[in-house]
Amino acid sequence: MDVQFTIEDVVAKPAMYLPSRSIYCLKSYIDGINSNEMTDVWDYLDGFYDWLVDTFQHNGNGSQDEVKLILHYISTDPTDAFYRFFELVEEFNQGEELLPLFKKLRDNPLNYLPQVSIHTLYAYFWGVDMANQGLIEYTDLGEFENWLQEFYENDSSWYKILMFYSHDEFGALQQFKMLYEEFAMQPSHASDTSGMPQ
Repeated sequence: MDVQFTIEDVVAKPAMYLPSRSIYCLKSYIDGINSNEMTDVWDYLDGFYDWLVDTFQHNGNGSQDEVKLILHYISTDPTDAFYRFFELVEEFNQGEELLPLFKKLRDNPLNYLPQVSIHTLYAYFWGVDMANQGLIEYTDLGEFENWLQEFYENDSSWYKILMFYSHDEFGALQQFKMLYEEFAMQPSHASDTSGMPQ
């Protein structure tokens, strides 16, 4: 597989890959990559953005994606917007049954996402899409998580540790970047040309 993007690319330019610069979005994105879902999310949502623009009579300025439109016109609460997204998709598809992946996410979001929000939902979709297109491969943060657990003497998962030692989810993403770079420079990982743990 010719992988074009790495986790370092995502963390270096989160605005290009994540709907919000948040550790929760990074976690959702990675979970989407690793999900093995073979669903073409964007085929299913083809025309959804244009439908939202028409529905909200949006003038085309400012909001350039579905997340921003829904947060602007429907609900400023990311959790409420998460659930409203599925209602809008059903309306867009004129009552057709939801895609199985969408049903799973709507009915049991915490089985798939670290936080119930429209941002983490879209980050998960983007991870699924990147993996389906072969643009990124399975991302194993197991060795990084072990290193982080030893570093902080804390046995929680990697993103929870970063949240615990950060002011907020945005600061935790910055912490991830700094600590992952430090981890990648460790002698056992420095020879790995991609910087990814094996």
